[in-house]
Amino acid sequence: MSGSAISGVLVDCIKILVVAAALLLLPTSSFAATITLINKDAAVTEGECSIGLDGPIEKGDLDRLRHIASSNGLQREYRHEDRQYLLCLNSPGGSYIEGLQVAQYVLENGVGTRIEESASCLSACALIFMAGTTRGSTWEYPYRFLHVQGRLGFHAPYLTLKETDTYSAKDAEAIFDLSSRLMSGFIKIFSFQSGWYTDPWIRNSLIAEMFGKGRDEILYVDTVDQVGRWQITLFGKSNTIKPTLRGIGQVCYNFLGWAQDRPGSNYEPGAYGTTITKDSKSGYYRVHISGMEDAYCDVGIFGNHIRICSVDNLSASNRGQCPDRYWVLNSHDMELPGTSIRSLK
Repeated sequence: MSGSAISGVLVDCIKILVVAAALLLLPTSSFAATITLINKDAAVTEGECSIGLDGPIEKGDLDRLRHIASSNGLQREYRHEDRQYLLCLNSPGGSYIEGLQVAQYVLENGVGTRIEESASCLSACALIFMAGTTRGSTWEYPYRFLHVQGRLGFHAPYLTLKETDTYSAKDAEAIFDLSSRLMSGFIKIFSFQSGWYTDPWIRNSLIAEMFGKGRDEILYVDTVDQVGRWQITLFGKSNTIKPTLRGIGQVCYNFLGWAQDRPGSNYEPGAYGTTITKDSKSGYYRVHISGMEDAYCDVGIFGNHIRICSVDNLSASNRGQCPDRYWVLNSHDMELPGTSIRSLK
């Protein structure tokens, strides 16, 4: 998606916001986020952040972020197309409009996102986090990292009205129209799909759960199943893989569910209709599930990473074709789907 195409998404949203501004108050704070340069030469592959955003998100944060990035050669037009940088996030949220605009900027410019140990990224901040992207001449896919002791939480956007004012039917219609347009802008941005990555940047299951949470509710991302389904990379734990037949079976059960944006299911050794065999030549394990589902995974362990591809004849949601094309998973993807990410070592 071109920068101009993405930029056009929010134009109508902002116009209607101006019209309705006299009718409502968006959540605000007297303390805007602090946006600072950490290290313009940070090594992305080592998880080092170039810029940090800390504090409530308010109007003007996008301009400050853009200024710091362009002043230090980090804006996309000033850097080599294959060079990435990471934005570290620690924010309780704030302005939904500004958060959505920063998210748009992050997606357009191929900026990765990261939540460090003990940091929190909630509400509008979570939208920025999910926009994290890596982009080069031959790739484009989500690039977002969550420490196992960090906090990531979502809820639906909301409006705060003045209790002392009265509102007409036209006022109510304008507010409803604003809400619809803001949600439309959100969906248009995060349903973006690239030529190298065919899933939307935010999957439908997360959108459904997020918009089901009110202003006093938070959907926290805290299980292996959630980070797997919603394609979030974990760090702050051991990546050492100790392959067992239980783990091989479990990663297949998880992967088959996540491929269809549904929860992974628990694998039990000896489960009816499931067999696991190893190809002595390639080293790959074949996990075959017979019966109504008729699906299988090929799973290979290579150092600290798992290569996996799958065929699901019932849903036709096939992924990869081992050994040449595959998805890369990590050690925690072998855990039961309900495992807390904070318990991972």
